[in-house]
Parts: sequence; C-alpha cells; structure tokens
Amino acid sequence: MKIYLFSIKKPPRASLLSGANHRRLSAGGADFFNITQGLNNMKLINAGKCLIEAQKINGINSRKLATMANTTPQQVLRWRKSKNLKIHTIQTLSLVLGITVAEFITLSSN
Repeated sequence: MKIYLFSIKKPPRASLLSGANHRRLSAGGADFFNITQGLNNMKLINAGKCLIEAQKINGINSRKLATMANTTPQQVLRWRKSKNLKIHTIQTLSLVLGITVAEFITLSSN
C-alpha cells in the first residue's frame, strides 16, 4: 500500500467568463457593454501615414532616414506602406526624427 503526502488540486479556470464574472456579464451586461463601446469608438492610427507626414515635416527623405535609423532604404519603404509598426520601431523613429511617440501617433490625423 502506497501513501501519498500531497493532494491534487484542480487548476483555476482561465476563462474570463467563469464564476462571478459570467454571472455579472450575463445578468446585466452593462460592464461588458461599456468596455466594447469604448473599443468601438477608438480610432486606429496608420503608422505608415504618420511616418510619411513626419518625414515631410522634417524634410528627411527615406534614404537619409534609413541612415539615421541604421537600417536600409527598403525597410523604410516597408514601414511607409505598413499600417502597423512595432512600438520599438515607433520609438526608434520618434527618437531619430526628434519628436515624441505621442506626436508621432497624432500625425496621421492631420
């Protein structure tokens, strides 16, 4: 006969809709509605347009920007065509262009 000195516990459920959360969402749905309503009103930026506008304002062509950012002109062209950029790339471009990330992000709405 073997005796085990530990107990096996079920892992907690990873679902956000389990337990009390599920009851709260299904009972009134107000919290969930407010969250999704905020997401629907959020305006997504176009990072490529931000980059193009930043280059125009600073008078920097893609070749010069590539040299300043330590990359290739082809990569700068890819960034200009892209709607999404990694936050690290946006930080690097902002640093090279001498603007803040917040200023970079707001350039697409101009």
